[in-house]
Amino acid sequence: MIKKPPHKPLGLRPPWRWSGGLVVMLLVLPLFACGEKTPEKIAPSSGYFTFLDLGKDTLYSDAVRQLLSAELGADSIATRTVVDLDVNYPTFLAQHFEELHRLNQQLNDAKGARVEHDTVKLMYRYIQKKERPFKYVELMFSGIDGRPLYFKIHAGKEGGEILKTMQAKHGPDQTIAWREGVGTTHFWEKDDEVLLISQMLDRFGEPEFHIMIYFVGNIETLIETEKARIQQREELRRQSGQKAF
Repeated sequence: MIKKPPHKPLGLRPPWRWSGGLVVMLLVLPLFACGEKTPEKIAPSSGYFTFLDLGKDTLYSDAVRQLLSAELGADSIATRTVVDLDVNYPTFLAQHFEELHRLNQQLNDAKGARVEHDTVKLMYRYIQKKERPFKYVELMFSGIDGRPLYFKIHAGKEGGEILKTMQAKHGPDQTIAWREGVGTTHFWEKDDEVLLISQMLDRFGEPEFHIMIYFVGNIETLIETEKARIQQREELRRQSGQKAF
């Protein structure tokens, strides 16, 4: 007579196998937790106008990007982009900041053709930290030497406190009343840096503040370096043509 093996419930593993798997999982989990990196500390900029301690002499790096992500959340990144310095309305720079307008003309085509530059642009649209009063942040860096070209920050009504902070830190500001009285721009200029804080109403009638920090010297360096590259390429083509005959 053949004896049947003892009946085992279907779908259940022996207890020792399950507990062993649990031990393995418990050992593996800490390894993943230990792999998380904390952002490296970045030396504060010696520049006059800064954002999160980043300024005109801050060089773009993975550490800078990690710092910004820790403060502002997930980013979007773009390289070889258009560099448009315009703010507020199309003729604002031409009317009030001739040097910035001149640089903007050099960066862009007069007929509207797209002109891309060697750049790195970081964008933050969903600021995760509640204590950060920003709606949108954009930082543009040169892809040649890593220096910042401009910082753009949009804030809601909390931007009024930012304006007060800047007035206390940098002293009295100069003001520009927009045409038709729809907005006001407060600004400071120091060496080759310009800070603008523009106050207006959003589409719901709520106060909104747009902040721009221009690093004029870095923008000029980008333009001159790109011009030199174009001239070098043209010279190489000319020499190549001569050698062909």
